[in-house]
Amino acid sequence: NGELTNLGGFTGVDSGGFWEYTLSGVSASEAQAILQTLVFVPNENQVEPGGTVTTTFFVTTTDNATSESLGEDSLTSVIALSVNDPTQFNRLASQVVFQENAVNQAPQVLDSDVAIWDVDAGFDMSGGSIKVSYYDYDSSTGTYSPATGLSEDNLTMVDGTHENGRTVDVSWNPFDIAVGGTITINGRSVWTATVEGDGKAGSDLLIRLGDDVNTEIMAWMVDSMAQSLAYWNSSDTPTASRYIGITLTDREGAETTRYMEIQVVAENDAPVITIPDTRTADLDITDKETTEPFADYEVNDPEGDPVTVTITLDDPDKGTLDT
Repeated sequence: NGELTNLGGFTGVDSGGFWEYTLSGVSASEAQAILQTLVFVPNENQVEPGGTVTTTFFVTTTDNATSESLGEDSLTSVIALSVNDPTQFNRLASQVVFQENAVNQAPQVLDSDVAIWDVDAGFDMSGGSIKVSYYDYDSSTGTYSPATGLSEDNLTMVDGTHENGRTVDVSWNPFDIAVGGTITINGRSVWTATVEGDGKAGSDLLIRLGDDVNTEIMAWMVDSMAQSLAYWNSSDTPTASRYIGITLTDREGAETTRYMEIQVVAENDAPVITIPDTRTADLDITDKETTEPFADYEVNDPEGDPVTVTITLDDPDKGTLDT
């Protein structure tokens, strides 16, 4: 449960499961002075949140004239209460880099190797949460401050199989996460979390962990969910960088946040010619008339680059193009 320090002449030995401290060869007044300054240091994180651990001390005295105790035995107990420590990230990438086309086409996992741990005995995050939010970063001070994400930025969670075959199944299309959607770990609904913030268009993603009295959300379950967090981008001209913070809140309300930079590398997108949906038939004219066959066409380039348009007639003898 702990140890005595500031021993002042006491020596400690393991005595069959009990740790015994002995002080010999001093006067009663010296023994009293040393005894009164002993310090008990409990082992950290041995107490489950909300619980206690009791350490009991038996103190006896003898003199050198007899083996019998001449002083009265006394019984002292120290009750150690729990101090809740926040859940921690054992590892999390500080930066990820995605190609534009990849995050346009599908959500990309932020860090498949992230790991969670908690020093408290009886770790349980039921009733806690996982939250992903946007931040501004001040490089001159190394500090982060809450920010609003861009409309192109989207956070989500995707299906995945992780360490030791642990599975995460989500109840939504990864591009369209829904408030109220559920996450199930290893196919067992007793370990279900609920989405309260949808992570769309620059908003926070908030996942509330189940708080049923029969539910335990253990570290490996939080690992699996964190390893399924993902990002996608809706823009053909994405902003190069944004910062997010992943916040873990345990069942006692203690929280910790780790930060990550997401970079998106722009890629050239092909120009697009759009033909209106209203174009349902050929253009009918006589050979004495002219027409503008492309009057309702639209030409766009996502990056605004100069484009080249080439038109090929199937038979030049049938007519010509003019401006």
